[in-house]
Amino acid sequence: MCVTDVMKVESISNNNKTINFKAGKVRVFSDFDKTFLPARHAEFQFSESENFVNFIKKYFADFTAFLNRNKNGMKFSITTGRTFGEFQKMGEISKERGFKMPFPDTLICKNGSDEYPKIGTDEEYYNGGKFPFSYDVTNKEKEQRIKEFSGWDGPKLIEKMKELYKSMNFTIVEGDSEHGVKDYDEHSLFSQGKLRDERGIVYQGTDKSDWNVGFRKDGNCKIFVTYPYDMFNIEERANAHTDLTNKINKIFKDAGVTKYFHESKCYPHECGGRPYDTWEPAIMQNKNECPYSLNKFYDTSEAVNDAKKNNDLVIVAGDSSNDTVMLDVHKYVKELFAKYNILSTQQFDEQLRNNPEFAEEYKKIPFIGIVVKPKYKESKLQSLIDAYGQGEYRKIIAVEEGHLEDGIKEAIKLYSEQNPEYKAKLSSDSKEEVYSDINHSERNENNTLPPNNNDNNNNNGDDGKKSNKKKYILAGIITAVISAITVHIKRKNMKNNNSANISNVTK
Repeated sequence: MCVTDVMKVESISNNNKTINFKAGKVRVFSDFDKTFLPARHAEFQFSESENFVNFIKKYFADFTAFLNRNKNGMKFSITTGRTFGEFQKMGEISKERGFKMPFPDTLICKNGSDEYPKIGTDEEYYNGGKFPFSYDVTNKEKEQRIKEFSGWDGPKLIEKMKELYKSMNFTIVEGDSEHGVKDYDEHSLFSQGKLRDERGIVYQGTDKSDWNVGFRKDGNCKIFVTYPYDMFNIEERANAHTDLTNKINKIFKDAGVTKYFHESKCYPHECGGRPYDTWEPAIMQNKNECPYSLNKFYDTSEAVNDAKKNNDLVIVAGDSSNDTVMLDVHKYVKELFAKYNILSTQQFDEQLRNNPEFAEEYKKIPFIGIVVKPKYKESKLQSLIDAYGQGEYRKIIAVEEGHLEDGIKEAIKLYSEQNPEYKAKLSSDSKEEVYSDINHSERNENNTLPPNNNDNNNNNGDDGKKSNKKKYILAGIITAVISAITVHIKRKNMKNNNSANISNVTK
């Protein structure tokens, strides 16, 4: 990846930024796949397992009720690596299968690109209405801030690039996804009338792949273009790509884009093996740091900065490596660490133990991360759990897949204990959720065993799956009986107890 530097970069101005939530409220940013959605795409789309279908329906019903109970005190956003069209497809699947997936207040697509505010309701959509987001309705305030910083104007740049491709006789195709038709049908760049899948074709003599480019709909804040399969392999076409790159750089310069990132890639498992280019605006949180390409951290860091002013809380949830950038606690406490000259884990631990002033400031950083437990201990997320997920000062909570709701409630309670001023201003909805005598965990006890979501190929066969399902059902029955007894005892005891403890989801 290279960053194109045209002129001096200054820090982003937030003087005109509108504050979207007030003191004592909660802003939640959640990754989509395997964090909010406890399933793989293929399972969600095709699995006919009664156990799986019932699990997903109940999981979504519970989460919908959770969002409704907290609608006045919490703003929920999904931030995903999917494009708008790919997320829309998941909504279509949910509607077709009767899953009724709840939709967030805002949707942020393509790893920090465009943010889409919700313009419809779940009820309207599932009763036959339009999708509750529109590709053309975006957070213009965010786009303006990025433009003020870098000069980036996505729609203008894309139109100029299309003019260039047309001048070189390219056929231009647009689509939501570079993935296959099987999963995304008309949303795919390879659907009927769009790009031809030429993998496996052996070009002989003067034969060449189709002279076309595919624009993936990454929104206004990012640009993705795919090229013919042999674009990098034939000398004249490689030269054409070099010429294109130079001309596109000039387009960016003439448009006043001061700093941006550009990459050329080609992987067999991405975009059907077609080579592609990406362009993204460069972002910088303060003028003393190096710029970085627009990603999920941009939105969460802006929210944390606002939360510091308003005494709010930001909760960030994710499960995979592309979520590390927004879950890394160190990114949110850099200034605090610099203030106390903390350069190592050992110094951090010593300051927490021996410096009450530092510990107090650290606790009040309005950020709590939720990590859906990683599959491998050596993963980047596991290192965050090890570094920041221990003791009363922890800023990371680990939960099992399918327990995002529990994690959010635990995060609110944890930060309330770390920051009494926040707890005092916590919204009534959130206080009811976390500290009420009603044991909300009762709702989930019969739904704690999602199906086997191993991303690797499962060679156990249907018999193995059926055996696992029987185990899940039996475990569910046992859990339900224990739950009923436990709840009866708790309710009896709660008459003399003003508050109930929330379940410890870190175990």
